[in-house]
Amino acid sequence: HSNPTGPPADGWRVSSDRARRARIVSTRFGTFGSLATASFVVAVVSGVLLAAPYDAGDAYNSLAALLLANPAGTFFRNLHYWAGQACLVLTLFHTWDHLRARTERRVAVGVWLRLVASVALITFIMLSGFLLRGDADAQQAYRILREATAQIPLVGPDLALLVFGATGALSVIYVQHAATATVVVWLFVIEHSRRVWPRPDSLLAMLVALVVVSPLASPGLHDGLDPVVKGPWYFLGLQEILHWTPWPNAVVAAMVAVLALLF
Repeated sequence: HSNPTGPPADGWRVSSDRARRARIVSTRFGTFGSLATASFVVAVVSGVLLAAPYDAGDAYNSLAALLLANPAGTFFRNLHYWAGQACLVLTLFHTWDHLRARTERRVAVGVWLRLVASVALITFIMLSGFLLRGDADAQQAYRILREATAQIPLVGPDLALLVFGATGALSVIYVQHAATATVVVWLFVIEHSRRVWPRPDSLLAMLVALVVVSPLASPGLHDGLDPVVKGPWYFLGLQEILHWTPWPNAVVAAMVAVLALLF
């Protein structure tokens, strides 16, 4: 700057404005990404604790028995559920924050591609977790997702077999939910954040919030007596589109296009 005592040059002012815009939103407990990672870890740990009472071969009855006779199991199921919801919402906020500040340009192309894939994988983890309830809502969502997956050109039938299995049982999707997708997302998160575990303050903040909410709000099960069948809140729009459109492949193509646009 040629005149330190005078007004800043226009170029300097523009650069300063861009620097301010490029800041990632951060709270005293960390960024949206740190809080999302903390929620993910809480969901993973609580999911491990749920593995013992849960039976993928009889999902509905095992969860019903847990809700009726196992208060500790009910608490950890609620904790697992709300941690997953928080992880999804915070991940979307973190993605928006990156795009708003244009910090994705500082990330290598390969890393950004894997981060975009992790958004899709987190959504899959959420949807597969909903399917693992085994109630009337989950069965309807299972049929919709399996049919939509099978109609993907070229890879559809094989992909449906890989994700859902051949018999309609939940054991295959349980493995994909609890092991495959979870491990892959965790590896992507480690690569992005360069941390194996979340920040202690982020983990403590999310754990306190989730522990407070979990005893107060418990997701129930749909016994099938109510004729109204709905998927999770983040699936309702897609469910209605798939219900009314005669071209499910167009919906799948639109979802892929959204991820491609994000990349």
